[in-house]
Amino acid sequence: MNLPKTILAALLILPAVCFSQKSLPRFENDTVYTSCGYKIYVGTVLNFANGTRSAGRFKFVKIYSADHSHLSGAKVLVKKIKSLNVSGLGNYYAHIIGSIIHNDGTTDRIDFAINFDDAIEGLAGFPNELIVPDEYKNKPKTKMDVGEEMKKIKDLLDNKSITQKEYDSLIKTVQKN
Repeated sequence: MNLPKTILAALLILPAVCFSQKSLPRFENDTVYTSCGYKIYVGTVLNFANGTRSAGRFKFVKIYSADHSHLSGAKVLVKKIKSLNVSGLGNYYAHIIGSIIHNDGTTDRIDFAINFDDAIEGLAGFPNELIVPDEYKNKPKTKMDVGEEMKKIKDLLDNKSITQKEYDSLIKTVQKN
């Protein structure tokens, strides 16, 4: 076999292999694939923790119908995934229509967008807002992740999602780790 031909063949095949890898997160065949590998699809029951902001409001969920207090500790049956959008800050939001399942078995309609990666992983100093199996949450942080986390915290401050005091506290926590 001629070595230059082998190298040429490898160079021609390599881009096809690289581009065939599917990046995460993505929305494909009615399923949202999150960065951590968790899948959200019609029929999924999402288990919400309590909102991490004042009055039980959520940092990573924007509710278009119902009020925030109904979502704390609730289960939501996903009925439709309308879209997957990326914010100007690079955060991915799934727009979902579903039913809140109350403890007495009754349901109410809910329409919301969720920044699923941050809701699953939380930020330093904040608990998760979306409860998922352990294999999908809080992966060990690398040095590169710390920089990304600091940027996310700064973005929250710039968007007025957190106060300066919360920002200072979060930055200190991230820097300790």
